[in-house]
Amino acid sequence: MQKPLYEYRDFTVAGVPVSAYRIVYAEGQTELRAAAELRDYIEKTCAASLCIYRDTDLPPAEHEILIGRTNRESEEGFAPDRKELGDEGFLIEEHDGRLFITGGGPRGTLYGVYEFLEKYVGWRFFTSDCEILTAGDKISVPEKLYDRQIPALEYRQVHWCDYRKAPLRVKRKQNTAMWGTLPETYGGSVHFTGGFAHTLVDILGIDNATEQPCFSDPAVLEKVIAHVRRVAAEHPDARIISVTQADNRNICQCEKCRRVYEEEGAPSGVLVHFINQVADAVREEYPNLLIETFAYQWSRTPPQKVRPRDNVLIRFCTGDECRIHGYGNTECIYNRHTTEDIEKWGVISKQLFVWDYRGNFTFSAVPLAHFFTLRTDTRFLYEKGVTGLFNMGQYHGNTSLRHEGYNTEFSALRAYLLSKVFWNPMMEEEEYSRHMNEFLAGYYGDGWMNIRRYIEFLVQCVGDHHCRLYEGPNGLYDRDTYVAAIPRIEQWFADAIARADFEQRDRLELLKLHMIFLKLFFTWDSIMESGDEKARAAAVQEHEQLWNEICARKIYLSEQCRIVENPDFTKSPRDWFIIPDWIQPEEWNVR
Repeated sequence: MQKPLYEYRDFTVAGVPVSAYRIVYAEGQTELRAAAELRDYIEKTCAASLCIYRDTDLPPAEHEILIGRTNRESEEGFAPDRKELGDEGFLIEEHDGRLFITGGGPRGTLYGVYEFLEKYVGWRFFTSDCEILTAGDKISVPEKLYDRQIPALEYRQVHWCDYRKAPLRVKRKQNTAMWGTLPETYGGSVHFTGGFAHTLVDILGIDNATEQPCFSDPAVLEKVIAHVRRVAAEHPDARIISVTQADNRNICQCEKCRRVYEEEGAPSGVLVHFINQVADAVREEYPNLLIETFAYQWSRTPPQKVRPRDNVLIRFCTGDECRIHGYGNTECIYNRHTTEDIEKWGVISKQLFVWDYRGNFTFSAVPLAHFFTLRTDTRFLYEKGVTGLFNMGQYHGNTSLRHEGYNTEFSALRAYLLSKVFWNPMMEEEEYSRHMNEFLAGYYGDGWMNIRRYIEFLVQCVGDHHCRLYEGPNGLYDRDTYVAAIPRIEQWFADAIARADFEQRDRLELLKLHMIFLKLFFTWDSIMESGDEKARAAAVQEHEQLWNEICARKIYLSEQCRIVENPDFTKSPRDWFIIPDWIQPEEWNVR
């Protein structure tokens, strides 16, 4: 699938060899990076090394690739509507022998360059350590090309695996990060000034695990307003300041708060009243500032009467919903109330973001089978008025040098697909499937169809179960279906590995670890109880090999459980996990 780099391909722009062009960029750090990236990838594509010039360095030439808002625009009659493009929209246009790649702002210009490389040259930016060129022997960028794109979501963050690295985040059009802001050379970012989550803990000095403030207390209001004013004064360009509740359900039970709970039909009423007062206090001085608060745990159900002010941003936080049946499925008992809450917040809120949990936070090395609802859930949220998405998945990954940041449960695939639908939340199934297939082929090699078959099997193997964040394997999959398919699954992996190159084989071996874990988890008791001595010895040996490989690769196993240091390999791998007191094994579907 991948051609050797620096091969002499036939690469033309509007019928002219790309080697006849030079790259001209507008003044700016981001524009310079965009020009340099374009030059480097063109050279990797066809061995043509294009020169880079600032637009003020040389007069116009017949064939130029123009990056950003250059001084050539007025001369050539090229006048994009940058107000309509916004900060992140971009335009790729061939105009009388010149190729314009420009954004409404610098970040949009950089996105435009990566989109050009991906869509018209054939590059695929799958992960930090897997970029491939899918082009054939001939690349032809057409005359009169016109490609204008404006993001549907103003805030996009895939909080998975190696997306903490700035280059990949920008290539995948992610405009923020929980790990900090993007530097100006990458176009800057949308960020939450003064803290990202549970900020009232620091503002008020309360305990995150046990305390919530009284939102009816004037002293609390005064302190929060003072904090917001101080942060806004220190950061005059701030777009969002977070005023978000602590991470517990211990809401205030004073008479004033309880009266509001009753009047509004939900505890969220007292929070929205409070945040509205904060927003009103700073609106005139900071008209472009949004005050963010959560709809999380006790505040998820919207109030019946009060409405958030226009300068209040609600961030709805999902929880233990069923990801296989999808949001909008009111027949699923785990999704009914969430669907209703999201729809109501979408009606009453002018600004609505969602914090969406997508990882398995107990058995982190085991995949959840929500491969296809990633698309449909994103579409549902967008159609209900959501304009920003933060997707929190297996962000722990591993810390080994090879494939840093990945786990064993398709985290790299999910992150790639999420970045695609975040840019285009109305994506149809056919395009989504094409993106999945391209990733599998590039990442896992010529035997990729075996892995696609396995993905489809996992979805089917859910059966009449639900796909929730804190489930054990017995709750996620139908045990008998999985066990019966083990010979077929092992053959799929063997066939894929046999057709992979060195890098792809290593990725497949990493992925295979979760399959071995599930096999041992599901079959251990029956082997130990009714298997012969040879079968029991083989299971013990495979258990030890699995543990050693997980340790060698530094695989992250659980956010909710402590992991034993020295497991007994004569017992099931489920005994690796020390279940916390607040989780009941029968509810967790562990045993």
